[in-house]
Amino acid sequence: VRVAQDRETKLAGYLLLVTEAETGQRGYLLTRNRANLDPYHTARSELPQRMEGLRRDYRLYGPVEALLALDRLEAATNLKLGDLAYSLEGGSVSHRLAGFDRRSMEEIRGIIRKLQVEESEAVRSAILAWRQELRIGRTLIGITTALNVLLVLAAGLLMVRDQRRRTEHARALELRAEQLDLVVQRRTAALSSLSSELQRVSETEKRALARELHDELGSLLIAAKMDISWLRRRL
Repeated sequence: VRVAQDRETKLAGYLLLVTEAETGQRGYLLTRNRANLDPYHTARSELPQRMEGLRRDYRLYGPVEALLALDRLEAATNLKLGDLAYSLEGGSVSHRLAGFDRRSMEEIRGIIRKLQVEESEAVRSAILAWRQELRIGRTLIGITTALNVLLVLAAGLLMVRDQRRRTEHARALELRAEQLDLVVQRRTAALSSLSSELQRVSETEKRALARELHDELGSLLIAAKMDISWLRRRL
């Protein structure tokens, strides 16, 4: 875009130099003031450089077809400058030459106008392409942003689900631990009760055994006493 705009400006400057040269030539012929010839001399010195700059731009950036138009423009410019030089040298200008002079200036304007239109069209096409690329870029950015948002939401949902699963799993473990603790407490109580019962039964059996032993020993002692008394009477 910058190249096309720069070339359009150079073409306008080129046409301005030719127009000012023609205006200065006419002013000199009317007033004979040589100061009016300054634009003419400036044009003769600068136009070849301007033309070379334009050729260089079109060779580098194209289109190469424009070089043919520059050849026609250079030829028309040389013809125009030659006509101006002829009139300044005091030569008589016939009606045919005057008409040809006007045609050369019209050809210069036509060639430059066509090149400027092409540059303007190139700028417009480049801007349209840039806008299209911008729209595509914005669309892609929007899609990428939406995908990122969806990914963030999906990641957040997965994190929530994982956290919920972890919480449920921890709660299940707590319930299982509580159930196991209850079972342990019940079994501990049962064992404690069984131990108490066994101790009670053991004490009861010990007391019954002691009574039986006491009764048995008492019977034996009574029998022994009776035997001893009988023996004493016999003796």
